[in-house]
Amino acid sequence: MDIQGNSIIDTVIEYANVKFGVEMNPEQLGEQLKQMKFSETLKLVDAIKNEDDTKFSEIIDMSASVEEAGYGSAGTNPGGARAADDAKQGAVAARRANISGQDAARDGTAVGRTTAGSAISPTGTGGGQGGGSGTPDPDDMERADNAANISSVQQQAQNNSSEIERLKQLSQGR
Repeated sequence: MDIQGNSIIDTVIEYANVKFGVEMNPEQLGEQLKQMKFSETLKLVDAIKNEDDTKFSEIIDMSASVEEAGYGSAGTNPGGARAADDAKQGAVAARRANISGQDAARDGTAVGRTTAGSAISPTGTGGGQGGGSGTPDPDDMERADNAANISSVQQQAQNNSSEIERLKQLSQGR
């Protein structure tokens, strides 16, 4: 994920929302970022760019700055706030499980590839074709054909030469 609008706060809020389903309070997050060392801020930026959720959650305390819109604070309504957190986490977990399942199904499904208008037959020796199991190597077949053609042409040349000699002898005998 890239830094959004040159704002690390906006980027962290967006990342936490997309990856963890958590809406963070910008003011509390700003205070958290102000207390960080520069090297920690750089590690945070790297974690966001590399989408390293573990590193991100080690650096950012998402529980301290979660917005509890409509549910009150943890002290005034602990049951409702906790229920809202549980519901959010359950929805996020379900969404992640769904996405993981879709990815696994997509990766495990081979797509058959064809060429328009014809059935493709392999021409190389890969895939168990050569080496005595299946179709011989096309290069070997071509070499055998060429050798047979050369032999046939040589035989024809010899026959033509014999015929020329025979004709010469016939013409001289007259």
